Parts: sequence; structure tokens; C-alpha cells
Amino acid sequence: MLSRAFARVPLLLTMSLAVLLGAGALMSAPIATAATATAATVAHTYAASSAALANPDRGFYHYSETHFRADGSGYTPLDAAQLTSWRTSEKVTLVYRIFYLEKFADQDTIDDAILRLVAADLATARAAGVKLVVRFAYSDSSSADASAARVVGHIRQLAPVLNASADVVSVLQAGFVGQWGEWYYSDNFASDPAQPWLLSDADWAARGAVLNALLSSTDARIPVLVRYPAIKQRLVAATSAQAARVGIHDDCFGAGTDDYGTFATATDRQWLADQSRTVPVGGESCEVNEPRTQWPSASADLAAYHWSFLNADYHADVLSSWGDAGRAEAGRRLGYRLRLTSSTLPTGGVVGGNLSLQLSLTNDGYAAPFRDRPVQVVLRSATTTYKVTVPIDLRTLTPGATSTFTVQVPVPATPGDYATFLALPDPAATLASMPAYAIQLANTGTWQATEGWNSLQHTFTVAAATTATPAAVAVALGSLTATSVTNGWGPRELNRSNGEAVAGDGRPLTIRGRQYARGIGVHAASAQTFALGAKYAALRTTIGVDDETGGLGSVVFKVYVDGKLTYTSPQLTGTSAPLPILVKLTGAKSVRLVVTDGGNGIAYDHADWAEPLLDLVP
Repeated sequence: MLSRAFARVPLLLTMSLAVLLGAGALMSAPIATAATATAATVAHTYAASSAALANPDRGFYHYSETHFRADGSGYTPLDAAQLTSWRTSEKVTLVYRIFYLEKFADQDTIDDAILRLVAADLATARAAGVKLVVRFAYSDSSSADASAARVVGHIRQLAPVLNASADVVSVLQAGFVGQWGEWYYSDNFASDPAQPWLLSDADWAARGAVLNALLSSTDARIPVLVRYPAIKQRLVAATSAQAARVGIHDDCFGAGTDDYGTFATATDRQWLADQSRTVPVGGESCEVNEPRTQWPSASADLAAYHWSFLNADYHADVLSSWGDAGRAEAGRRLGYRLRLTSSTLPTGGVVGGNLSLQLSLTNDGYAAPFRDRPVQVVLRSATTTYKVTVPIDLRTLTPGATSTFTVQVPVPATPGDYATFLALPDPAATLASMPAYAIQLANTGTWQATEGWNSLQHTFTVAAATTATPAAVAVALGSLTATSVTNGWGPRELNRSNGEAVAGDGRPLTIRGRQYARGIGVHAASAQTFALGAKYAALRTTIGVDDETGGLGSVVFKVYVDGKLTYTSPQLTGTSAPLPILVKLTGAKSVRLVVTDGGNGIAYDHADWAEPLLDLVP
């Protein structure tokens, strides 16, 4: 319901704790129970590593193809041992997988047996610790493809298979149209197949039906890449909910003067440079074209268009021309390359208090990470491990820049000496515990391969509390279980913005550039009710439209106390300042929080109840 494009944030961010996970349990962060510890601190600097790293969703990829021909021949399954070898010995974590559907160019129904084979390849990728760049096509030797209606039907059949394994689909290339699925030589999507560059409105409408089917049928976590900028420019509205999901694959990197149609207009280069800051770009080279394919020019283009991945197998002559040094540099810098530069960490703390950690991260890659993932501070003693998820969005780590974050972390409840780590696991629950899918920082002596954590090379001591902890004066509304919830788009999110239709896909709550550690992200029309038991004196919160709408959206907030409308906000838009409010609750048994649209429909109406606190009755 909104564009997922996001604004870059200032380099210095001050962020608070989101949630504390201890011994496998999810707990709310303490509120007003103890002062932040004033422990002494130690400054650390970290040595950079030049090693190749097997990090997910980036780097060189290896090519693989398979066929489903009418006579039943052509299928070759992925080999888990080969995939694992590529990851461990070559640090290759992406494998290109194109499925040729020759048998089904003139059939509406894809055999269940074929769908199971596709699912088996995805499962093999997961077992090997890699992800796939996926494409479907009907021919590698001619312009023969299927009709638009048949392609849409095939997408609907394939989507459940892809969605069930969305965790290991790094990106999905649009495919299906034309030879190799590259949206050029086509029998069904060009009025004159002999002149595939001349497209009618009907041709564009047919192509739009294919792209719309891909975007509407597949999991929102899967980026969809199109071959040419013109496809996105014409078929995806810049303000649409899907704009930030659609990237580009340039399959003739450096060829000719325009990468063989990639840069069709004078403005396409700047357009792609801007787009690629927030959407993935990848592809392959296709022929030698000096000097553009030589390393000095190629490296400049990889950086300018923020390339995340590149075919390691084609074109061999282009890649050879880069020399060992160029190939090695590309392997290191494709996509993101994150490293710790420094930290300032406490030497100790007292149970019941908070600790402040400052971390500085530099991105030496060509691109920011295009996938959101948790950022966790891990605290481990001889007997206890705590994981603190902090609201840092890795997608904001601009290539070539250093970002500094200050996070507040509750002191562990068990006294002892705690080693400190930074964990960047995969966001998918199926992969979160697998080190192969965690991000390794580009530092020497920090990677903990068994756990998939990065050591901060620091230990601090937790002492038992020596004085009574002050009584709490407020509790977080989010710590209460709502008795009823409705939400206009996807689930409501705790301590995150509403995001899209999938649980957990929101970002840190942000209103006009200010981030909030706690709160509830919703989408109009929304309502949530909480039982109070006459224990609270007032509700304090800050309301507004979340920044992820890009300045769009308009909403009205309402608060009902014991069923009576007690507060109504003015209409707030995506440009309205955060609005602090206080609603009296003395004696109240329930409170109901409602967000309605601003009278113009619910598009972009992502609303935040930021830092909602219930003041206890004295």
C-alpha cells in the first residue's frame, strides 16, 4: 500500500533499545526502572580485512540452467555439494537458476511433477547455504514464447512454490517474455517479431500484465528485476506500492554505447544511478567492448549503478580483461561490504540499569544491502546469552560512508563477565539461526563462524544491584496484549512501522526524521483495544504518519476511553510534525486506539503510535 523507497538518514543516529531476548524469551525493555549506567568506557578500533567474504545477496554468481522439454528431457537438478563448494571455497553465495519451460509454451497447466522439481531446487539451495537468482523462460534458441494470458496463468501456478521458499530467492528476474526471457525477441509480445524494438500500446499492455502478475502473486520480500529501465519507467508508477521492489538486471554490461538497450535515452544513466541506491541491480557482461569493458571504466560503472551481483561465468573474455586484481576487487565490492571502524563500549554495569554502546560502521561496497535484516547486540557470559535487537536499518549504510549509531542496551539480569558481539542474521525465521546466511563484517579477528556473529573484542562486567530499584512510574502500552485488533493493510507491528503485508516487514518507527524505539505501527483503517483494569492515570504518546510513506498519506487519530470518544487529532499527513498527546485514563477499564483515513482513501496511510506509555496511578 505504499512505496518502500526510503530516505537516507543522517550519519549520526541516536537509537534506543527495541526488544530484549533472553534465554529464548521475548521481553519488553524496562521503562523508568533504573537510570542509565554511568560506567567507564573503552574505545576500540578494528582492523580492516581484504579477504573475500561469503556474504548473502551479493557478489559474483555462478550460472545454472535446466529445461522441461516436451519429450521429458532436459532437467538437471542442482547439486548441493557443488553449491556448498562454491560457497566455501569461492565465497560465492548466489547461484543463477533459469528454468526453461519449453513444454508449456502451448499448454496452460504446468505439471505438478515439474512444480515439485522447482521446489526441490529451492530446497537444495537452502541446504547448501546459498540463495538463487531465479528466471523462467520458454526458449533459449528462438523468440518462441507463450501468450500473455498463458504466461499469467503459469505465474499463478509457480508463485506458491516460490513463495514457500521466498527465504532463498534472492531476486526474481521478470523473465517469461521472449528468447532467454529477456523481453526482446518475442513472438507474442511484439506486434512485429522482426522488429522487436517497435512496441505498440497493446504490446506494452501484455507486458504489463506479466509484470503485474509477478508482483501481485509473489511474496513481497522477493525483489523483481526487469531487463530495461524503460520497463519500470513505463509499467511501474514511481509512487506505487511496488516501485521500491522493482530493480534492474543489465545483461550486456559495458556492451556498445548503451549496454545494448539498457540506456535507451539520455536520462537513463542518471535514472539508474538514482534508482540503484535503494533497489538491487545485477546482471552480466556479454561481449568485449574496449575501453568500456576494461577495468577502469567497468569499475566506475559498477560503483555508479550500485551493482550487487554479476555473472562469474559470462562473458569470460570481459572478466579476464580485468586481471586478477580487478576480479578480486569486484568480488570484494559487489553489493555491500560492511566493516566496523570503531566502538565505544562500557566496562561494566549494574543489574537493572542500561548501557550505552556506540558503533561506527563503514560500507566499502558498491551498494547498500537491499534486504532489511535484524541487527542484534549479543551479550554472552559463561552461563547466559542475551540478544538485544536494536533499530538500525542496514539499508541506510551508504556506499563509501561511515555511519555511527548509539544504542541503549539493558544490563543482563545475571551478574558476570559478558563478551560482546554484533549479529546480522537473515530476516527469515527459517534462516535466522544459520551462520551461512548471516553477514560477516570485513574485519580481521572478529568473525565467529560457529555462531555467525561478529566479535566486538570487548568484555564488560555486570554487578548485582546494591540498592533497591525505583518503582516503575509507567509501562509501555505495547507490553499489554490487545483484546481486539483490526488493521487496514497487513498486520500491525510492534516497535516497527506497518511495512507491507507480511508480519515483521516494517522499519524503525520514524516521524519526520525522528526515530522511536517503541511503539505500534498501523495502517488505516485500524483499531486496537486494551484492557486497563483502572490501573492507569494517563496515556502519553506521539502520533504521526511514518516516514516510509515518502511524505504521502493522511490520517486522523482517535482515542476512545471506556467506549467514549475522548480525543480526535487534526488531519495529519506525511509532512506533518510529530504530535505529542496526553489522554486521561483515571479509573478507565479500557482504551481503544483508532486511525481513520483522511477522507481520500487509505493509500499510504501508515500511522505510528510512537513511545506509547501508560502512567501508573500514584
